[in-house]
Amino acid sequence: MRVTVVGAGKMGLPLACQFAAQGASVVACDLRQSVVNAIQRGECPIDEPGLLQLLEHVVATHRLSATTNTVAAVAESDVVVVIVPALLTPTNDADLSALVSVSEQIARSMRRGTLVSFETTVTIGSTRRVLLPSLESGGLKAGVDFDLAYSPERVKSQFVLKHLTQTPKIVGGITTAAAERAAEFYGRYLGAPVSNVGTIEAAEMVKVAGMVYRDVNIALANEMARYAEVIGVDFGRVIECANTDGEANILTPGIGVGGHCTPVYPYFMIRDAERLGSPVTLAEQSRMINDGQASHALNRVERLWGKLAGKRVMILGLAFRPRVKEHILSPAFLLSAELQRRGAVAVLHDPLYSDEEIRQHGFVPSTLEERPIPPVVILNTAHPEYEKLDLEWLAGLGVQVLFDGRDLWDPSRARRAGLVYIGVGRSDETMRGTSSSSIQIARPVMGGAEAQAAAEVIRSGWIAQGPQVAAFESEFASLVGAPHACAVSNCTTALHLALLAAGVQPGDEVITVSHSYIATANAIRYCGATPVFVDIEPDTFNLDPAQIEAALSERTRAILCVHQMGMPCDLEAVLGVARRRSLPVVEDAACAIGSEILWQGQWEKIGRPHGDIACFSFHPRKVMSTGDGGMITTANAEWDRNFRLLRQHGMSVPDTVRHGSPQVIFESYPILGFNYRMTDIQAAVGREQLKRLPEIIAVRRTLAQRYRTLLAGIPGIELPKEPAFARSNWQSFCVRLPDHCDQRTVMQAALDQGIATRRGVMCSHREPVYSGAPLRCALPHSEAANDRCIILPLFPQMTAAEQERVAAGIRQACLVN
Repeated sequence: MRVTVVGAGKMGLPLACQFAAQGASVVACDLRQSVVNAIQRGECPIDEPGLLQLLEHVVATHRLSATTNTVAAVAESDVVVVIVPALLTPTNDADLSALVSVSEQIARSMRRGTLVSFETTVTIGSTRRVLLPSLESGGLKAGVDFDLAYSPERVKSQFVLKHLTQTPKIVGGITTAAAERAAEFYGRYLGAPVSNVGTIEAAEMVKVAGMVYRDVNIALANEMARYAEVIGVDFGRVIECANTDGEANILTPGIGVGGHCTPVYPYFMIRDAERLGSPVTLAEQSRMINDGQASHALNRVERLWGKLAGKRVMILGLAFRPRVKEHILSPAFLLSAELQRRGAVAVLHDPLYSDEEIRQHGFVPSTLEERPIPPVVILNTAHPEYEKLDLEWLAGLGVQVLFDGRDLWDPSRARRAGLVYIGVGRSDETMRGTSSSSIQIARPVMGGAEAQAAAEVIRSGWIAQGPQVAAFESEFASLVGAPHACAVSNCTTALHLALLAAGVQPGDEVITVSHSYIATANAIRYCGATPVFVDIEPDTFNLDPAQIEAALSERTRAILCVHQMGMPCDLEAVLGVARRRSLPVVEDAACAIGSEILWQGQWEKIGRPHGDIACFSFHPRKVMSTGDGGMITTANAEWDRNFRLLRQHGMSVPDTVRHGSPQVIFESYPILGFNYRMTDIQAAVGREQLKRLPEIIAVRRTLAQRYRTLLAGIPGIELPKEPAFARSNWQSFCVRLPDHCDQRTVMQAALDQGIATRRGVMCSHREPVYSGAPLRCALPHSEAANDRCIILPLFPQMTAAEQERVAAGIRQACLVN
């Protein structure tokens, strides 16, 4: 039996040697002349246990030779086995160019009756769809003039010879006869058990499915490890126990997944499934989770130790497996890129690689003896040399943080050495304690449901404003009890359109508060009008209705009131003034999603609307988010139609109507409009957020009440008040500092303890852009709120311990200050 093996690499050369050892006459083909020369001399060009002895034997007995001339070798062969690399393009599509080139060479000299078997892992269906036409380019037809089979390699570096003879060999063919012939060949010349799965596609899927399973399993382990880190459980011990029931087989979490197979082959299924409209979303999410482990690791380092910008960080290990000099798609590359993005300086050490080799792969080489040694060390590869490291010696050299990416070291040993130990699947207990972790001001509540919703929209092919936006509008209107809801790009654009609908024109004036984010006043200026600022009530931080009359003039066109920080303003009083003067009222409800007002004896949601128009924000700082976005609610159907026209350049026909029509439709543009649209991706996320909203608000209200208890004993501090007519969603919890406290000093003291705060709501009239705005009255309460108040962290994921820490930090800052 004369056999040609095309590709004499890490998998192909052992395969060729095994065929020869079983009695075949084998030619190994490779483009690299150095590899061919080494094989001809009986020298092994790769590091694989047992291969050198086998190679020396089959070369000495003249059963194996090597050449760079694939065409000539194929011309003399009965069987051609192809095992050349297929990797990924920059967009994570399968790169089959090398296989196509080899197939074209085979076609030039292949004889009738030849069996061609591909072993390279490919996208399912590619052998038939992509490679077969190249094989038939020489005039011979598969299934008639030659047999075509597929048999995936299923071996692992350092165990190749063992796996070749013990792991069942999978075969499938373009015909039943081809599959049977391949099964007979492998059974005779490989010596392994053979499983004939029938079709080429089934054989292709066996390898890909196995790799997807492995990647998903590791991703699941990584996700559970992240959870264990938060709740303080040793996940390694959990795995040991869970795997004893005979049903679980949880793999080991780590800093990432590397190698030729696991990070690559899942994409072969992911991309093809997308092409066929049958997405394998779990596989895709698993790839993102596993590739995200490097970033997650650095997040934990920064949370527990501090920012890495400007710091030197040492990566231990370039290889993706211990004791093996292989680095393809090693997590070390992801770590390096992420460190660079964060402004850190990365160096790398690996005992298997020379300094020059490390440089060739884009790293700065380092030694464990370099001075000064980087303060942060991250383990990527569990080489035995690293396990033996003297951790006290490392600490003595100046190492402060040890990130154990492979569960190599005993945490107690590291901590006894005085190191901050961070391990995958281990709680973030360090010598610094939990006080070093930062508490941010806000955190969106998002998870898998939002990611899945966004992914489904992306796969649908319709990502701009479309059916998801329409559904989101309907669901939002139902939530707040509004007849109409129109989604837009953000709350600022919502305010702009609302004021235009209310008739605000150049030269007009609009009554509003200075005490609000500058977007409130800006929206008035966008209309060519002038904001006339009135003061706020000191207790609620909202517009004081008693101030409106004095600010009115013959040019006043509307009133723009704000439900500041989620606290409903006194709408009944505001509307009383507005109705007497026939002025429309626009509610800036950017922060007030889910807040309620007592209206005619019943609790109703802000946005019904109670004024003429209400505008909402979905910015990440708000109670619910779509990344960014806004919504306009109104009871006026004509205004709603106008909003929809204006948000889309004034286009007469929506995209959904044009694309869904069986007839050609030409749109027109009767008015000057804007590009204020929301995307379907955002809307899909918003729909999931609406489902979470009741729980989010309930938790925020509980947290606000707890803050009242925790902060009540601080002398001189004033807590926010909730009027009898209002139920806040507590988008923010704003406190007024004692008179003796300096705002900036207290905020800095909190920040030094890892507690983020924000100053009181800004005053627009203090900004240079509004220096010429008319001030018809003083704004003492607005300015005092800006100068004397701070906003505390508040988000649904906040723990009791975090709230206690915030309260203690503010108490200490106020007493010291």
